[in-house]
Amino acid sequence: MQLHTIHVLIVILVGLLLVLYVVGKMRTQPNAEIVQVSLSNLTDDMILEKNLIVIDDNVVSCNQVIESAFRFLYVSKETVTVSSGLNNYQYMIFHNDSDLVNSVVVADRIEIRLYPGNILILPWRWKYQLKKDGLQMVGLHSITSYAISALHI
Repeated sequence: MQLHTIHVLIVILVGLLLVLYVVGKMRTQPNAEIVQVSLSNLTDDMILEKNLIVIDDNVVSCNQVIESAFRFLYVSKETVTVSSGLNNYQYMIFHNDSDLVNSVVVADRIEIRLYPGNILILPWRWKYQLKKDGLQMVGLHSITSYAISALHI
């Protein structure tokens, strides 16, 4: 009987630690900044800080950024077609692949202008709204964001 009780307590402890890990990992940045950087200066640390990142280079393809900066940070990649809502991906990438200036409004009040070739990296749980269609959007799931999204939490 005592051995069974110890096993149950260990399972409860492991479950609690797992929940605390997921909550800590998925917490949004309360004092986020908008970081403007070139693709060559983009680092993993910048991405992991969960700030908004604008890549101001003339990037030809979204895959160029995904393959260089996110190679170990995602498990699933999906094309996004919803023009407004809450980002349920670990990271959402907006790429202006047109010849016109376009904008994304984040957190209902901050308008970020994307010039041709520019990219916006939006962390998990940020609200967004496109000003007009024409941006290529890709969502990148981590294991935890994929699980949470599958559970509809």
